[in-house]
Order: sequence, then C-alpha cells, then structure tokens
Amino acid sequence: MNIVKKLFTTGGLMALLMPAFAYAQTAQNIINIVDIVALILNRMVGIFIIIALMWFIWGLYEYIESESKDPGKRKNGIERMVMGTVAFFVIVSIWGLVRFLQNSLGIQGSSSNLRNEEIPFVGGQVQR
Repeated sequence: MNIVKKLFTTGGLMALLMPAFAYAQTAQNIINIVDIVALILNRMVGIFIIIALMWFIWGLYEYIESESKDPGKRKNGIERMVMGTVAFFVIVSIWGLVRFLQNSLGIQGSSSNLRNEEIPFVGGQVQR
C-alpha cells in the first residue's frame, strides 16, 4: 500500500512538472514554477497567522469560561494562549526578517507576487 502511495505521489508530481520538462530550453518556465510556489507560500503565511490568532482566542475563551470551574481547563487555556502568541510572533518575525533581508540586500523577487503590497495593512495604501 505504501508503494502505491509513492507511485501516485511521484506520478502526480511528474504530471505537474511535465510542461516544464517539455520546454526545458527556456528558463522562463522554471521562473513560472518558482512564482507559483512563492505565491502559494505567500498565501500560506496569512493562513498561518489566522490559525495562530484563532488558537490564541480559543485559549482565551477556555481561560474565561473556566473562571470558577475547573482549574485544569484554566491552565490549558493559558497554555493555548502562550502557544498562540509564540506562534504568531515566530511567523511574523520570520516574515519580517525575510522582507528586511530582501529590501536591505536589494534582492528583487522574480515575480510581482513578492511585493510589499502583499503585506496586510489597515487603512489606506502608503504612497511612495
């Protein structure tokens, strides 16, 4: 059964990459694949931030809801809030570090997917 999974995974990956192999004489196809991966990773950062925030809110709810009931649930709520805060901090710190290094070293992304406009903001767009 494990071999069948590996065959399907390898076959699916090869099917996705087959156009890149067929037109291997141009570097543009590799850049397009990198652009797609960068776009997916960029979107996943936002999803992970939302998950960390929801984890924190869930812990806060457990902490408030078990105010006078079970002290074990209260401790569990505190642990969830701490883990959510740490996860949020790590995600945003790594994201900020990558952006800082990208800007300070003058490294431009190969696509328009890695622009600063992708960073979530509140209010109006900052004019440069």
